[in-house]
Amino acid sequence: MPIDKAQFDRGQGLDDAQRVLQFLQRHPDQAFTLPEICQGIGQPLSEGQATSTLISVAFATAWMSITLDELIKKGQVASKIIGAERYYTVS
Repeated sequence: MPIDKAQFDRGQGLDDAQRVLQFLQRHPDQAFTLPEICQGIGQPLSEGQATSTLISVAFATAWMSITLDELIKKGQVASKIIGAERYYTVS
């Protein structure tokens, strides 16, 4: 996800929580699964055959789950299990 020139000059960008929240805020009438959110913020989860790739996918999934849980605790994101999937939307 691009950052503006002022952020670049200060050497700072958006953290994962900010990127997730901005993504969900741009789509207030929709709910997304964790892989869809990762895709939406430009960090798609891709599964490969190599063990290192699978470990990376597992770490990225865990990290994004923690990020989403923190946003839920702050009341910024809501979550609901529908069928076999957990969906997230902006509160």
